[in-house]
Amino acid sequence: MQDTDDIDNLTLASFVDCQLDAAHKEWVIRAMENDPDVRERVYRLRRAKDLMKLGFGDARAPTQTLPRLKAGRWRLGSLGLAATILVLITSFVAGYLGYHSGKLVGESVHAVAPVAHRQTDRVLLHVSESDPKQFAAVLAYMQKFLEKHRKNGGRVAVVANAGGLDLMRAGVSPFEKQIIAMMRDYDNVHFIACASSIRELRRKGVEPIIIEKIDSTLPAMDQIISHVQQGWSYIKVDTLINI
Repeated sequence: MQDTDDIDNLTLASFVDCQLDAAHKEWVIRAMENDPDVRERVYRLRRAKDLMKLGFGDARAPTQTLPRLKAGRWRLGSLGLAATILVLITSFVAGYLGYHSGKLVGESVHAVAPVAHRQTDRVLLHVSESDPKQFAAVLAYMQKFLEKHRKNGGRVAVVANAGGLDLMRAGVSPFEKQIIAMMRDYDNVHFIACASSIRELRRKGVEPIIIEKIDSTLPAMDQIISHVQQGWSYIKVDTLINI
């Protein structure tokens, strides 16, 4: 994968729109963790997107058919076009709507706050593969973390998407009892199941039953961005073990 200096705004806009493949998502997330400039660029793009929703959420596409462009003119795909538009209007939207809707956005659950410093006592684990070795690594890390931070109020969360969702499925997870016990015994433990992954399984005709009390309200990418922005340290679970 390229160096983080090679990440352009089109890639970051595609990340914000959840339109990158798994490898490129991981690349951007790691860049956000290590590079404050990349984090700030992602937050600006996401803020612009949120402001667009506030300002134009009720807008409807025109019913009139638009004339076709001649062949050979502007052959951007839908992904490239959407990303390009988002980048071009970022400055305008952030300035205009940010001024007129600042208070409303500040109270929104999606509002973007200043980036916090990374905290070693707040850790977000990310698992995206249906691999028992990775599941075991998650639970082992969490247990050690809780023992280490027993007295200082540290917090640990695990977010699962794609194949990693199996860790949090009732009747499927090999660690279901341990997860239930951990949520019962510790109030500083948080398990998060990706809402987008759940929808994708349903689209395929599978109805996943998530273990009770696990948060499944938002997509994994939204959760990761939000936690990293608030200063949580991000760890991809496959880095904890030798596969």
